[in-house]
Amino acid sequence: MTKFSEAFPSRYAKASDLNGHETRVKISYVKSEFIGNEEKHVVYFVGKQKGLVLNKTNGNVLAQAYGDDFDDWREAEAVLYPAMVDFKGTAMEAIRLKIPPRGRKVEAAAYDESSPPPHTEAPAAALNDEIPF
Repeated sequence: MTKFSEAFPSRYAKASDLNGHETRVKISYVKSEFIGNEEKHVVYFVGKQKGLVLNKTNGNVLAQAYGDDFDDWREAEAVLYPAMVDFKGTAMEAIRLKIPPRGRKVEAAAYDESSPPPHTEAPAAALNDEIPF
């Protein structure tokens, strides 16, 4: 069966690409691109095809951790996770990111897909995990 999200593929990562899990990534580079009529910055990750369109919230997290210069973000690590956010008065799922703790690996938590995820924060998958973007 085809999913709606698969019927309209995107060059950019969406929250649904995370399948409800956190994912640890390493930044490859940041590139300015025109999306529609607007110029936006897109963060690309090592080993991933889709980039993440950088919004102010996620950009602030990276800038506070790794500095103001996009070039300083290369090889920096982040954890992508799905989160419900308010967008113009409508609740929707979006990708947020956080900085992983230094000095310890973060692994994906295993749970039964038929039951809801645990209420505790699940660690992200290793950098070489297989996610669809």
